[in-house]
Amino acid sequence: MTSSDFRVMQGVGGVPVRVLLPGAPWQEGLLRLRLLGLVETTEQEWVLDLATGQAIAEEALPDDAMIAQGDTLVSAIAYLTELQDRLRSRAPEVAALLEGVAAEIQAGDAEWQEAWVRLHLDLEFVAN
Repeated sequence: MTSSDFRVMQGVGGVPVRVLLPGAPWQEGLLRLRLLGLVETTEQEWVLDLATGQAIAEEALPDDAMIAQGDTLVSAIAYLTELQDRLRSRAPEVAALLEGVAAEIQAGDAEWQEAWVRLHLDLEFVAN
């Protein structure tokens, strides 16, 4: 997925930006595109960061946050939408995963279960 687009690859690794959160001053830090795997069964739900393999604990950057990168100023939702659109156009097979697909999963020795698997993208900001 990251090899399909340079900006997506940069986003997954993190890019230096300034962010303005509602009611807060500008902050400098690292903005990272999180590729999240969402798996839902009738009994359980998992959300994993596909880049780190870790369960998600941090909240996503709010949609109304403003991102300044160089001379460019854009809302978080516009930034994220652009990256999603780039992924969809350069890796059409990813579009199905963004919508979600039915699957069967097995954890350890447990029985196979029907599940819904979906790729979700969001932004994480880590202040300096």
